[in-house]
Amino acid sequence: MIADILANLFKTCSMLDRKQVGTEFDSTKEKLTVSENVEIIRRWYESPSPEFLDPNSEWLLAEGFPFGGRYVGSDAVFKDFFPRLMSQFSEWKVSIDELLDSGEFVIALGRYQGTVKDTGVKFVAPVAHVWKLKNGKIVQTRQYVDTVLIARALASTTTSQQQDNGIKELQIVNTLTANI
Repeated sequence: MIADILANLFKTCSMLDRKQVGTEFDSTKEKLTVSENVEIIRRWYESPSPEFLDPNSEWLLAEGFPFGGRYVGSDAVFKDFFPRLMSQFSEWKVSIDELLDSGEFVIALGRYQGTVKDTGVKFVAPVAHVWKLKNGKIVQTRQYVDTVLIARALASTTTSQQQDNGIKELQIVNTLTANI
């Protein structure tokens, strides 16, 4: 199935190399238009809302991603996943650089930018989302992300606290031994 998506994507990209989307490209002055599915995903990124999701929408989030795993339905996404994710970060932003049309699939390429709530450690991690749509609704989301960069930022919470505690302990020991 992924092979079919990629083959379709490469076919679409090859066509786009010859014809620029949204600009005149041949003597008939035809224009390629952004597909309805791409437009739905563009609007999702502008303002995520349960209205975009099929009632049984499946979200497959990368293993190693904070609270990654499988979520089914808008309640699971909006009332379980998003609040848990935001409990770890004071800032979270998704920046999408490209939306690629592949029929019932839309591939989004971009990056996550965030700040860990406890430490202020910032990170940027590349991400790809593969969205599957049917009848104008998102039925599946697959996330591919560099989880190591996010894990390092989150791990710095523990490391910083441990280092701070170690320095404080060392200062206490130095103070005690200096008084002996």
